[in-house]
Amino acid sequence: MLLAVNMDPGLSSHTMASLEQLAGESFAVVTYDQRGTSRSSEPSGGYELLKYVADLEAVRQAVGAERVHLFGHCWGGLVAVLNLPVLFLWGADDPFGLETAQATRDAFSAAQVEFVVIEECGHLWQECPDDFFSHVRAFLDHAPAD
Repeated sequence: MLLAVNMDPGLSSHTMASLEQLAGESFAVVTYDQRGTSRSSEPSGGYELLKYVADLEAVRQAVGAERVHLFGHCWGGLVAVLNLPVLFLWGADDPFGLETAQATRDAFSAAQVEFVVIEECGHLWQECPDDFFSHVRAFLDHAPAD
């Protein structure tokens, strides 16, 4: 199972809908609306990062998956990075710059991180879907779901 965490806690999970093409007979893709967004109710407990991590765990339990692959885009990556291994994809034309990507990767030096720069791609993976899905499929094929 691939559990996807979208890029902005203010956006609906619909931004991740095209990930569903990765689903198959023996592989599910699950997205969800983060707290206070779209179909998710406004939380009484606030919006701290660890609350989002707890929500992610609650979704995993709700779908009954013991083990999952996590996909986090932008903000969603912060939520998902506590679970390893990590595939870190960066668009070569991302306006935040390659230096930001390298600094972010280096901040997770203790993690098992596969770092890939996708040429001719910006911040949104929808700009380069063929390259993006190729890297994600390869990662899912060899990464253990722990």
